[in-house]
Amino acid sequence: MKVDLEAVSRALREMRSSGATLDQIAGQLQLGPAARKALRTALQKLVHEGAATYHGKRYRPQPSVEHPPERTRTDGPSEGRRRTMPAALLVAQSQRRAGATPEPGPPQPGHELVGTLHLKTEGYGFVSPLAGGGGRENDVFVPPGRSRDALDGDVVRVRTSRGRDGRTIGEVAEVVERRRQLLLGRYRVQAKNIWVEPHDRTFVHPIPVRRDPRAKDGEFVKVRLIREPGGVSGEVIARLGTSGDARFEILASAYAEGFSDEFDRATLLAAESVPDHVLREETAGRRDLRRLPLVTIDGEDARDFDDAVFVSRVGSGYRMVVAIADVAHYVKPGGGLDREGLRRATSVYFPGSGSRTGSAP
Repeated sequence: MKVDLEAVSRALREMRSSGATLDQIAGQLQLGPAARKALRTALQKLVHEGAATYHGKRYRPQPSVEHPPERTRTDGPSEGRRRTMPAALLVAQSQRRAGATPEPGPPQPGHELVGTLHLKTEGYGFVSPLAGGGGRENDVFVPPGRSRDALDGDVVRVRTSRGRDGRTIGEVAEVVERRRQLLLGRYRVQAKNIWVEPHDRTFVHPIPVRRDPRAKDGEFVKVRLIREPGGVSGEVIARLGTSGDARFEILASAYAEGFSDEFDRATLLAAESVPDHVLREETAGRRDLRRLPLVTIDGEDARDFDDAVFVSRVGSGYRMVVAIADVAHYVKPGGGLDREGLRRATSVYFPGSGSRTGSAP
């Protein structure tokens, strides 16, 4: 049995903005149980086409683009050649392209700026500039359909223009830094269609993935995001089972802020190349303390044991040796560990869970 796609789309737009379940939409269209499968297929097609969103078992119409994009010339690099320069340099470069440094205050049409993209569940978003004054009055509104393949939290370069109602609006011209790498979501399987419903509501579309033998339909999984010219897909890297425990919620929050507890292959290979013992040539110019019975001061549940002390009695007092591992000695400038450490900046520990996102493997 076939269901008219336009009728489904129209019914979805006519229903309440809080969204509607499959049963509610079927009731609106006066469809019987025999048509549920066809209706679900039609709704999934609308979701994949970007005409609808699905979250929390509810379908919602995707807001139409309030200001259709104008055809503009692209001065930046091609899609296959993305910049890797720091965001701060992109700020200065975008200001030079605009002809002058923008004045403090609300953004004006005809400029370029670099900022952090904050997407909303309805499909639109705002870009908060990295340079200039703070405050919401300086944010640039990005209508639905104007954020390209950027995700919530990415650093983007945006072009501003004047919308039909006179407001300044923006369009993402380039993703400068892809901060979001992982997400948690519910694994879904329907015939040959396999996808993950993101736990993070800023994702308005499901993430297509390959079938994973570890996961069952309805279970929560950890997904590594794959950015491609045609959109975003994912790779299931862990099965988490059901939600509700503290670790699940902590990881979901951490991933939403751009943190990661996984490392890419290049970083892991760089870590594996570090020897498991001190080489003789590396002891030159150093005092060897390995014969001292040093005691670590890191707790039992610590991930790194790199701080230690030794105390001995000297006359009527004590002598204490504090030994701190020279971890930076094994980080080659410009190497995989160096680049990943620079991107992460620091290790982040989450209270009461034993979870952390480290700056190195």
